[in-house]
Amino acid sequence: MYSTVVVETDSLIHVKDRGIVVEPLAPAAAFPPKSCHPEDIGVLVVEGLHSRISACALAMLAEAKTVVCVCDSRKMPVSLAIPASANTRGERVLKGQLAFRRADRVWKQIASAKIFNQSEHLRRRGCGAWAEVRGMSRKVRNGDAGNLEAVAAAKYFGALGIVRTTQRDEDNPMPNPALNYAYAIARSATARSLAAHGMLCAVGLHHDNMRNPFCLADDMMEPFRPLIDEAVLDLPEILGKPWRRVKMEPAVKKLLARTLYRDVEMEGGTFPMALAIDLSCASLAKAYSGEVETPSLPRFPA
Repeated sequence: MYSTVVVETDSLIHVKDRGIVVEPLAPAAAFPPKSCHPEDIGVLVVEGLHSRISACALAMLAEAKTVVCVCDSRKMPVSLAIPASANTRGERVLKGQLAFRRADRVWKQIASAKIFNQSEHLRRRGCGAWAEVRGMSRKVRNGDAGNLEAVAAAKYFGALGIVRTTQRDEDNPMPNPALNYAYAIARSATARSLAAHGMLCAVGLHHDNMRNPFCLADDMMEPFRPLIDEAVLDLPEILGKPWRRVKMEPAVKKLLARTLYRDVEMEGGTFPMALAIDLSCASLAKAYSGEVETPSLPRFPA
């Protein structure tokens, strides 16, 4: 099971004794140098704007199939470095992906699973709209021709009292910045798993934007979003204060990063979300190579 490592302050990231070492650039920084094996890191999040990472460290992380996620001045993820060597299954999966003819059927399954999970999240929170949203999950057609995913999302966030916006996060009311941060962490983990199983992240099932190199990651993480939402919306209770007093500070970001380790139901078992994401991506690779009809997708644990 790999971990998400967040480098919060300006640091030097380099290699020593075949390990990745993170040490502060400022001599008076509050933490001693930290070392870890690259194979243990699934996602490395670099928040310090003046951090430096050696080419040797980048190469070693790539060999370990680690995604490096770089943040901007708001400490929000803005780019992902996906290892070119992550393809472990060869030509069969890639050729299957490029020639895939069941994208509309798979997207129907993904959209339905996402809407079902949204309805379950609403039910668990006691929101009366859950039954209506649950009904929508059963009406999705191939390719989601009726765009029920968007209709259900509007109903879902409305029932939760959340207005989703495209504002920059410094101007965005909570919990939007927290949701965006948690989604970015999950997107990084999804992109890593897709690449590791031999797929091109830029070639999506439904998302199709030439400026988005992670269309397939955006597709595959959709059913996980309601599970992420539940973790994020539990933060005020965990922190003991209302959203208006919650800031995107290091302690909060650590809690958001731990979302990847919440329990998710997959394939008849219960797994940490990071592992469930990998299982889901692995099953998509099998669908591309003709071993299964459709991928396995997550649900809330019973």
